[in-house]
Amino acid sequence: MNISSFSTQQFKEVNALLKQRVALLTEIKAVDKKLKEFSKISLKNKIKKNPLSGRRKKTFKNLRIQITEILTKSGKKGAKVSDIAKSLKLSTNNIYSWFYTTGAKNRKIKKVAPGTYALLK
Repeated sequence: MNISSFSTQQFKEVNALLKQRVALLTEIKAVDKKLKEFSKISLKNKIKKNPLSGRRKKTFKNLRIQITEILTKSGKKGAKVSDIAKSLKLSTNNIYSWFYTTGAKNRKIKKVAPGTYALLK
């Protein structure tokens, strides 16, 4: 389509539509700017998390590494869950739960005696 094929009436309509488009785009930019201001305000007023949650994440972050180190040091005789819990400053229930869930995925970890686990090779 050539520009020369436009009539003056069509050219005026296109020009009016382009002006309307520019006006709408500037309005959209203004609305986006206001929305960004609200998002900054909502981030400032965000409720702080429970301080225990951060401590909990740090405690359980490297639990697999810590438990496998204890089990390798203990050798074939294994380590008792109560001793592992004391050394990691956790409850015995957490350690038992770890052995039944995450520890069960590691085939080298075996239950040697009641409440005693070892890392066998």
